[in-house]
Amino acid sequence: MALSQEAVGSYAHYLKPRGTLVIDTELVRQTPSNIFRGLPFTALARDVVGVPQATNVVALGAVTWLLPFAKPEAVRKSLKASLPEKIRAANIKAFNLGYSEAKKRLGEPMAIPDPTLGDGQEEERMDLCNIMADD
Repeated sequence: MALSQEAVGSYAHYLKPRGTLVIDTELVRQTPSNIFRGLPFTALARDVVGVPQATNVVALGAVTWLLPFAKPEAVRKSLKASLPEKIRAANIKAFNLGYSEAKKRLGEPMAIPDPTLGDGQEEERMDLCNIMADD
C-alpha cells in the first residue's frame, strides 16, 4: 500500500515479485512496475466522505475487497468498537466507500492458490505469511 510517492520510494523494494502494489492514483505518479492496482483514495476521502483524514480507511475498505480472506463485517465491527463515536460514522462511510469503489473499479479479489491441490506448482504459490520480503 502506498498513499504517497515517498512511500513508493521508501517501501516498494519490500514487495515480493508476485506481490501487488496498491496505490493512491492521485498522489503516486511513478510506480516501480506496471503491476499495481489503485484508486484516488485521498480524493475519495476528501470529496465524498468530506474528511481527508479518512484516506487510510478508504484504503482499508479497498484492501478488504482485494483480499479474499478479509471479512468486511469483521472490519466494520472492529472500526465501530475501536473508534470514538465522534468519528465513527465518517470512518464507516469511508470504509464502505473504499470497499464499493474497489469492487466496481479494481476487478476481482486477488487469487490465492490452494496449496492442497498438489499440482507440482508449489514454487508458484503465494504464502500469506511471506507476502513481503524479509528486511
